[in-house]
Order: sequence, then structure tokens, then C-alpha cells
Amino acid sequence: MKNGLHKQSELTAEQLREVLDYDPATGEFRWKRSRYAQRIGTLAGSTLPAGYRTLVVNRSQYLAHRLAWLFMTGSWPEHTVDHRNGRRDDNRWHNLRHATMGENSQNKRRALRRNTGGLLGVSFCSERGNWRAMIMANGKSHYLGRYPTKEEAHEVYLKAKERLHPFQTLVPAQEAA
Repeated sequence: MKNGLHKQSELTAEQLREVLDYDPATGEFRWKRSRYAQRIGTLAGSTLPAGYRTLVVNRSQYLAHRLAWLFMTGSWPEHTVDHRNGRRDDNRWHNLRHATMGENSQNKRRALRRNTGGLLGVSFCSERGNWRAMIMANGKSHYLGRYPTKEEAHEVYLKAKERLHPFQTLVPAQEAA
């Protein structure tokens, strides 16, 4: 078990399709059988605190976006299933894509909570009293310079992100939230 979710190989596409229907247009799973509180046609699953949808099938818990991949392709994804728009609960088929961990990490849209500047790719350099811009690409950290304001540093970061992160999908901030 990893992060409370069972190994994907325990469930086949055929077994999944026997108990659940998946609507690629809405990203919703609905029960095909009644059992306990589950009734035919009712919405399956719940949302984790991290924002992902999860379902329990045959007494094992699975992430809905990985189940959508299994349902649509007939096999488990080799790597990560990425949400193009950054919304973890949006499991519509056109919003999902296969990605490596490196490709998936290119979609970061917000700075970590511990980032005092509050902007992605920007940190304050207390020794020099200015803002440093940096970006990770292909497993390497790239220094982008120091700037008098965090906004200037962030602007340089965004330009580098467009160039160095070809897999990202730029989405307006209100849609990504």
C-alpha cells in the first residue's frame, strides 16, 4: 500500500466495468450494482482532503483519475495521470493525460506555503535584500537572477517556465483554483 491506496494491479478493467460506469464527459463514476449504501446510478466515491476523488472497489481504495485511465484504455497507466487544468477532482477524460513525474511537476501554479514571497519561483535573499528567481528543469536548478521586487523576479520566472516547461498547460488563475 502507498499513501493509503492499494496497488493498481489488484483490479482489472473488466472488473471495474462490471461494477461502475464512467462518463468521460463529466468524469463521474456511478454504481452499476446496489450494495449497502450504494444504489444503482448513484455517484461513486468521495473527495480526499488533498482534493483528489477516490473510490473503494472490491474493498480497495483507488484514485478516480487512475480508474478513469483504466476504464478508458483497458490498462493501468505506466506513470502519472495528470489533470491538464490542475483541478484534482476534474476527472473528465479530455482533462486527463499520461505524464512522467517530471512532466507532472511542470504544472505547479502556486508557491509552497513556506515561500515568504508567495510567488512561484521566487525567494527573498536576506543577505542582499533582493528577490532571487530560480526554476527546476530536467532535474537541474537554473538561477535566473536577482531583482529589486518579487514581481520582477516572478515575471522572469514565468518567461523561463514557458521556455523550459513545454509540458505545462497554462490556465487562468481562477480556473486552476
